[in-house]
Amino acid sequence: MYLRAMPSAPAGRRHAAKNTGSLPPSPIRAVLAAFACALLARGLHLWSLESTPYLDALVVDALGFEEDARILASHGSFPDAFQRPPLYIYIRAALSFLGMDATRTVSVIHCLVGALTAALIALTTFRLSADQDLAVRQRATWIAGLMVALYGPLIATEVELLASVWVHALLAISLLLVATPAERLRRSDVPAGLALGLAITGWAPAVAFVVPIAMLRLRHAFVDQRAKVAAVLLLCTSVAPALSAMHNASHGAPLSLVSANAGINLWLGNNPNWQDTWAAGPGLYFDREEQRPIRAGALTWGQKERWYSAAVWSVVKADPGAASLRVLEKLGCALHGAEISRDHNREWLRRQSPLIAATMLDFGAQLPFGLLLPLALLCPLGRLHRGTYAALLAGTLVYAFVLALWFVAMRYRVLLVFLLVPLAATALAARLQGLPKLQWLVGGIALLACNVPNALAERVSATPVQELIRLRQAFTAQEKLAEAMSCSRQAVKEDPNDADGHVALGIDLLTAGENAQAYQHLQRATELIPDSEAAWHYFGNGCLAVQKHEQAITSFQRALALNPYHENSYRDLARTQLALGLVWPALSTLKQAQRIGFWDLECGFDLANELYRRGHKAEATELAGSLQRHKPAP
Repeated sequence: MYLRAMPSAPAGRRHAAKNTGSLPPSPIRAVLAAFACALLARGLHLWSLESTPYLDALVVDALGFEEDARILASHGSFPDAFQRPPLYIYIRAALSFLGMDATRTVSVIHCLVGALTAALIALTTFRLSADQDLAVRQRATWIAGLMVALYGPLIATEVELLASVWVHALLAISLLLVATPAERLRRSDVPAGLALGLAITGWAPAVAFVVPIAMLRLRHAFVDQRAKVAAVLLLCTSVAPALSAMHNASHGAPLSLVSANAGINLWLGNNPNWQDTWAAGPGLYFDREEQRPIRAGALTWGQKERWYSAAVWSVVKADPGAASLRVLEKLGCALHGAEISRDHNREWLRRQSPLIAATMLDFGAQLPFGLLLPLALLCPLGRLHRGTYAALLAGTLVYAFVLALWFVAMRYRVLLVFLLVPLAATALAARLQGLPKLQWLVGGIALLACNVPNALAERVSATPVQELIRLRQAFTAQEKLAEAMSCSRQAVKEDPNDADGHVALGIDLLTAGENAQAYQHLQRATELIPDSEAAWHYFGNGCLAVQKHEQAITSFQRALALNPYHENSYRDLARTQLALGLVWPALSTLKQAQRIGFWDLECGFDLANELYRRGHKAEATELAGSLQRHKPAP
């Protein structure tokens, strides 16, 4: 039934119909097996995480998405530019509206969506091999479904309460809809484009999938139909990103197509210290990069995006050769077998989840990706239509290159699985038979290149300290202070030269009332990262705890010298000055804060009362009047 739509297939290969009889072959068993196996695998991994605090307390991006979803649900629309890709914000808000916003409920839904993705990729593989022997076709469907179902990095990322699993499902839907050959425009081109566009609003670099999806769709279209098909596909793809861009533009971020975090991610992977900033997790080191545009007066999301873009462009112009080499190094990481996990430490993941330990290996060979790419390259050219082969490999290279323009991480790189699995599954289904020597050579070289030691990948992956800091954040959110302090102590012990560990332990010690020890750790943080305004601000609070008020004032002033827009330092400096009776320095501090748009009403009214008490009625009245004008409406 498919052969009429494949005029370029060689006549000698039109033997699939002989094996099908009067009915088309059905992949239903393989598809259902892929769904069941994937659901079981993700469920087991979710069960393994029950012993961690992550299912009861969200941290970092997962917490940010939940907070954004609450804002959206309460306002009916999002009141600011999207700091995070909007797809997941709207999904979480919809689940909240349906009463399914409990963490474990959302996690189970993620498992179901991830299982659906595995089934869709299995069915896509079946459709892509429509011109093949039935036996090869059926084996490839089984292999592809089980590959996606048991692919360790996919399991790890899809259970996280982030946008990944929904992006995967939408891309799988789009690939499935273009997998069946067609000569003319058809109705399914509309949902294929819409699904791809929605995926882009969940993860902007997914725009690279326009290449393989368009190539797959056009590979059998009549020449006079290709322009029409491409136009409809691209128009539908642009709908969701256009709506997101319009929203951002109307809220002060005209350069943000999807979200206002593209700039900082571009900077993290393309500055002179890119290997260090690439590895930075949430904490002082990341905050330092996030504060750079603010230090320069870029306060809105749009201004920040422009600052990062200009900064990266200046770095590229200063040394184009180094910039090119940097992109090539990151491209190598995108195609190398080693997984760069920036969300969780790999060893912690393996210890925590037996399933991940069994499906994400590192014992000389970097599996599973270290085998997936070589196997895809060993797909017999005669086993798939050449247009299919070209589309999937071209999509792989384009998406890897897009990642290399920013930076590579396991959660981002895993999308390549959906392009490589159909090729690798077909290669295994054909038992690697009939390959020319050149293809064996290419596959062998790829196997070696994917599995040689990669020091860069190891350097930029999440460290044990970063995992401990995340665990501490989760325990703190649950008000389990003893467990939180245990994590921060382990972090300092693991790496005494990591400032984040000292700050975490210092804050925990302050909470426990052990102020003297807290002071020492917070001071050590300023020694390790002296150009961090956050470190100096934390140290200022440590000074206050041990009654070193003058040193606290100096610390807050050091923070403001680094960043004259650091609101927390203005607040604590003014309050410290007022507590010491330094009313005029406090008034000067408050006026500086007001010039950047920060109004500390509580401290301001206290200062006005103190000025009035001392007899400075004119100054007190002027200050109280300005504060009253900025008092929020009840």
